[in-house]
Amino acid sequence: VLSEKGIVIKSKPRILIETITTDNLVYKDIQKVNKKLKEATTNGEELVVCILDKKTTGNNSLYAVIKRTCLTIIGVMSQCFLWSNFKSEKRIRNVFSMSAPKLNTKLDNDNGRRCISSRSYKKANGYPSVAALCASMNSDATKYAARYRLNEILKNETIEELSEMTKELLVEFKKRNQYLPDHIIFYRDGVAEGQFEKIMKEEVKVLKDSLRDFYGKSGIQEPKITFTIMQKRHHMRCVPVNKDEAHPDTRNSLPGTIIDLKIVIEDEFSFFLLSQALVQNGTTARSAYYRILLNEGDFTADEIQQLTYNLCYLSARCNVSISQVAPACYAHHIANQARYLVKFSPYTVANTNRGKRGGHDINNSSRQKPRVKNGNWYRVMTNIENRMWFL
Repeated sequence: VLSEKGIVIKSKPRILIETITTDNLVYKDIQKVNKKLKEATTNGEELVVCILDKKTTGNNSLYAVIKRTCLTIIGVMSQCFLWSNFKSEKRIRNVFSMSAPKLNTKLDNDNGRRCISSRSYKKANGYPSVAALCASMNSDATKYAARYRLNEILKNETIEELSEMTKELLVEFKKRNQYLPDHIIFYRDGVAEGQFEKIMKEEVKVLKDSLRDFYGKSGIQEPKITFTIMQKRHHMRCVPVNKDEAHPDTRNSLPGTIIDLKIVIEDEFSFFLLSQALVQNGTTARSAYYRILLNEGDFTADEIQQLTYNLCYLSARCNVSISQVAPACYAHHIANQARYLVKFSPYTVANTNRGKRGGHDINNSSRQKPRVKNGNWYRVMTNIENRMWFL
């Protein structure tokens, strides 16, 4: 199936079997998995395919250990599948047919202006956020490099190490292209309605300052920035008034539908975009809401809308358009996988907020926000760090 999709397999893959009987792996189990993965890559294999009996979650789950070992210890790409997908030839062909674009990209091949997207993943009470950033590395916006960090402040959804991660990605961009971009288009996901002012102060300003510093050292004019917030958590739904303009099967609006009048805020540069090609029958599709906070590139509404829609077709995980721009989707996956590449000691935030008088803090404004205990993050091995390991 992979050969039909253009992926060349140079030699017959080796098959190794290991039995793990627990969902939450202990040290002995982790060592067994590490040993088996190292054995599987002794001949310089580029990709390890792992077939798991069932889906597991948690920092010590089999999936997490496989990802952590392959990315931070061995330095090899990995892809996990569930055994339930291998019970018939038809299902095997389907799963590999759908996974081929993703595997092709992991092997650093192409599926055919520089865009940056970021995401902050927040877990439950007492768990820190993991901030993720990805940036396009070619003019077609098909190859991306990623960075992630563990936020030190609990319950913080801003990106604390934005400056450091941005500079690392700029260094990689210049290494590949021999120049620095003169315009950066930034899509930010995971921002609530009341956080825009905070994002402008703590992220946009930091981004501009770090770019001014980085470019200034090379004697180059700092790049223009177009900073856009993408929101999916809203209740707006739309259906076409004219049934002839609806999708024949789902009765939804067609992909590419833009709403930028009447229901959007008049004083803002914003629009709703319905971009996804696949919508389940019986449901009304939800549009993504894009709100441009900074437009130094002087995009017209038509230009930014067309660019945004085009980016929805460039996901290596899918061969049709998706519900959001590809880099925002990638940032989401980076943050999710980075959960397994960080460590910390969880604790209850409520315990840190007790004051000296009846549990109330007298000077609430000056109270220091609780920080993560024993926090650390593991860097992906340098040989694959700037490849698309997060797919």
